[in-house]
Amino acid sequence: MLQTESYAREHIRAGLPAAPHDEVEALVASRMDRQYIFARADPPFYWAIMDEAAFRRPTGDKTVMCEQLEHILRFAENPHVTVQVLPFVEGLHPMLGGESDLAYAGERHNGWFGGEFRHGRPRRLAEADRRAHPAI
Repeated sequence: MLQTESYAREHIRAGLPAAPHDEVEALVASRMDRQYIFARADPPFYWAIMDEAAFRRPTGDKTVMCEQLEHILRFAENPHVTVQVLPFVEGLHPMLGGESDLAYAGERHNGWFGGEFRHGRPRRLAEADRRAHPAI
């Protein structure tokens, strides 16, 4: 959700080096299309907790990485967006197991669901909210 088009393209090419150009472009377009929800009149709340490695691992083109970092900073200025960084100094952390989704219904917190925290098996993380915050 936070990727620029150029960064997404480099990321996809790194993971699928033999993929044909058309396939890479279709995957990039798909990632970019997901961002439309933030242009709505009533955008959703978005909370990204990112590993410090995401900011320190360089792309092949320094300009792409600079644009990516600027994009994240601009995006984080939105009142409905929170971006936090899990620093290296915190060592191993449950959040390093994959991505998760924080689901809301209006103003009421409904739960945090881990997608890959336990070897790909989704589970509700009742106390994960309290475990994650001190390190971030």
